[in-house]
Parts: sequence; structure tokens; C-alpha cells
Amino acid sequence: MAAIGLGAIGGVVGLVLGLAAYPPTAWFAVFEVGIPSGMVGAVIGLAAGSVAWCIHRLRAAPGHP
Repeated sequence: MAAIGLGAIGGVVGLVLGLAAYPPTAWFAVFEVGIPSGMVGAVIGLAAGSVAWCIHRLRAAPGHP
């Protein structure tokens, strides 16, 4: 979800910046800003999911009070 959210925000920001800079090539700015934002979101989502998975595994471990 973080990748989708940050990618969408990055795409909108890229579009706005592209329209302000040079409107005929604004669509390229959507990808130039949106794709890296989506990748950052994917890393954040992976890190958060890994932490949640580890916590779940530790709580479900045998002998855990």
C-alpha cells in the first residue's frame, strides 16, 4: 500500500512540476518523480511488513508467556 500511495503522490507532484516547467513534456515528469517515489514506498512497506512479521513470529513462539 505504501508503494501505491507514494507512487500516486509522486506522479501528481511530477505532473504539477512538469506542467510548470515545460508543458509538452509534463508526462515524462510523472514517471521521473512517480517511479522513484513508488520504489521508496515499496522499501518502506517491505521494512514495515518485515518488522510486523518478526513481532508476530516472536509472539507465536513456543514458550512465550
